[in-house]
Amino acid sequence: MPIERLFDYNELMALASTLLDDAGPDRRKPQAGARGDCQVHVAVIRCGADRGIAALSLLDRAGNRGEHYIPFTLREQPSQQGRDYLYAGMTAALDRLLSLGVRRALIHVEDERLVAELEHRTQPHRELALAYIVLGCKLNEFSSAKVLPAKPERFAELREKAESLSAPLALLPTAS
Repeated sequence: MPIERLFDYNELMALASTLLDDAGPDRRKPQAGARGDCQVHVAVIRCGADRGIAALSLLDRAGNRGEHYIPFTLREQPSQQGRDYLYAGMTAALDRLLSLGVRRALIHVEDERLVAELEHRTQPHRELALAYIVLGCKLNEFSSAKVLPAKPERFAELREKAESLSAPLALLPTAS
């Protein structure tokens, strides 16, 4: 499976430009006043077949807060029971952090199994090998990045906001 189809959220961002004010080819350029160090909470929501949203809640060293909602597409692997969405969403989230100029990040996620896989305490399913490698490479683009588990209740508000965005994204035409 070509990697372009595995994490092809760029096409969906172009389709969703009416929903997102920062979609487009310049989204990876750091913005003025870019953040250097951040704490981030990441929640990944499935919007429908082959679509999801990565929701980020940021807190930088200066105390500035921000939220970002990044749509992504992937070729769903039913045998993975949503784990493929998690990997694709995390990759999209990390890409956004890099575009914001974040160099060091403490990333909180709900999924303790993902943390265990990234810390090499367990192995991801073999069908997730490519997604695991891509996510690891994306983490290595930071000067320092650590993924830690957090309690699910810390994500409730972020998930609620992301779920409210999931319906319009599910209705967008499928890019072929």
